[in-house]
Amino acid sequence: MPDVSIAISAQDSYSSAIKSMAQVTKSFSKDMDEMEETLHKLNTNKYSLKLDADAALKELKALEKQFAETGDEADGLKAQMAKANYDNIKRNLDLVTKGAREAETQMKKTGEAFRKADNQGGGGSFGKNIVYALAASGIGDAAKQFVQQGANALVVSAFGDAGGALASNMLSMGLTGASTGFMLGGPLGAAIGAAGGAVVGIGTGTLQNLEKRDDAFKSYVQEAAEEQQTKMSGDIESGSSIAAGREQKKLAFTTLLGSETAASDFLGRVKTMASTTNYTYDEITGYAKSLVKPFGTGQTMDILTALSDTSAALSLNESDNSVLIAGLSRMKLTDKTTQEYLNYFSERGIDVYEALSKWGDAATVAQKVSAGKIKGSEAVEALLAYMQEQYGGLSAQMANTYEGMMGNLEDARANAQEQYGIGYNEERKGGIQAEIDWYEDESAEEANQAIGAWYAHLDNEKERYRREAEAKMKESDEYQQAKAEGDAAEMGRLIMQARAQGMNEYNASEGAQEALAAEKALVEGIRGDTALRNDYWDAGYEMGQEYSKGWAAGRAANPVEVEYFDVTGGHQSYRRAMGQQVVPYDNFPALLHQGERVLTASQARAADQGAGPRVQVTVTGNSFYGSDKDLEDRVARRVASEVVRAVELGA
Repeated sequence: MPDVSIAISAQDSYSSAIKSMAQVTKSFSKDMDEMEETLHKLNTNKYSLKLDADAALKELKALEKQFAETGDEADGLKAQMAKANYDNIKRNLDLVTKGAREAETQMKKTGEAFRKADNQGGGGSFGKNIVYALAASGIGDAAKQFVQQGANALVVSAFGDAGGALASNMLSMGLTGASTGFMLGGPLGAAIGAAGGAVVGIGTGTLQNLEKRDDAFKSYVQEAAEEQQTKMSGDIESGSSIAAGREQKKLAFTTLLGSETAASDFLGRVKTMASTTNYTYDEITGYAKSLVKPFGTGQTMDILTALSDTSAALSLNESDNSVLIAGLSRMKLTDKTTQEYLNYFSERGIDVYEALSKWGDAATVAQKVSAGKIKGSEAVEALLAYMQEQYGGLSAQMANTYEGMMGNLEDARANAQEQYGIGYNEERKGGIQAEIDWYEDESAEEANQAIGAWYAHLDNEKERYRREAEAKMKESDEYQQAKAEGDAAEMGRLIMQARAQGMNEYNASEGAQEALAAEKALVEGIRGDTALRNDYWDAGYEMGQEYSKGWAAGRAANPVEVEYFDVTGGHQSYRRAMGQQVVPYDNFPALLHQGERVLTASQARAADQGAGPRVQVTVTGNSFYGSDKDLEDRVARRVASEVVRAVELGA
């Protein structure tokens, strides 16, 4: 670990006059900076608003021209909206322009006042010193910014953001302290300010890095919690769908096989096959519907195994398998072998003539097939035996490939999710039935009809007021005059005005007031009830508070736990969230956490003897505001403590 040695030489030479000068300068500089910033923002906004106003005016003219040509009410409404937008931008522009003029006037007044104070300060020496100090400060700020940016870029490049934050704050606060100290106390003040600022910068940078690490910790906790919640919600939703689909399939196979027990047993075998072959559960049940009746459940599973091996060997898809199953089922049911059925197999790479070779060569087999001399059931047995001989076991090999394992993983995941769904669906059925009963209740139907009729009445009234207002406006003299003059823009404005008046009259009507009162009563009822129940309405706030807790809360909840026996033989236990300085005896038990460090005895001695971080801080000078040597020692210890803390935190 690096040695750190800091020497600070300080002398208190501040007089009350210099302190007063510093206050005046600081206040003036702050006021001027704020006014300059305000003026800059106003001028920027004024320029932006001027561009917006020009664009809005151009759009307004175009829309007014379009409305004059078409006379369409929609175009008239667009023109009015554009006019309102332009007026709004123009008002904002006028306000910003006025604000900029006032800011410039205030800056001139402030500068004039300061100039007069300078002239009254004894030949201008006081004012000139201030001006020189301000000038030096401006140059210093520019230089400080240049040095800080360059140094920060280099440190970040070498040590990352954490090191950059530490160096940036140390350099920034050090330069700020030096600049301030130079203005108030010359070179000596600059040295004191630089040293003090650097120490403060180290502390500030360390805190910033800790805040960043804590923010990262909070983000990790929140993301991990939300990930689990999202996964569970997704598993239940998916499982509910899977369980519902398989429940329907179970009903179908209960009908097909004649009993629920037989269906459950068969579908259990299907689930096992799906997790060990290239078939999915849904594919197997789809194929089985065509195979169970002609072949029975036992032979169906054997056929599906043979087809799975064949599919693995010949890269057959679900459509190919469906065609092969159709061919096998038809030959079994009709007990006939036709060229059409055999083509189902040969077109997919299966050598049917080799499979049926016990009836002769290819020509002989074709002739016997045409003559109907080969039974369908016998051809099926020969085809299945051939596929088993040629391709048997390949589906098991394919299951060990990456693609096969991914497919089986999906089946295993679906089986696990199904259990979520079974539990959810069974419990949810009770609630669904209760909801069905509620919707089917005659009293609910009566109430719903009444509510619907009430809302329809309100809509009818709203439209009636609008129509009456619009008809009244069309009969008015001003509308008739605009119509006679062909002034479409004015006609459109009057119509829209009438519609607004109609809406106002509706809002003032008894029905609208009743609806408003009902809405207010609803809000009041919810507010009153919620105020009495403080266990759920602020759940979002409470969760936000939990997510805002960071590393410190985690360590408080899971501190280092140590158990030991004291000299009297009594059992003792205690927790040490910040670690244990010394192990009191051999075989000392402790619960440790990831990222913590345990030193051997020799390493601990070496650290105690100075092999670890060693910091020496010396503070010399006349005094700190009239203090004694004891205060200087305390300052030195505080500086050393901050540096050691920064090193221990890895900053």
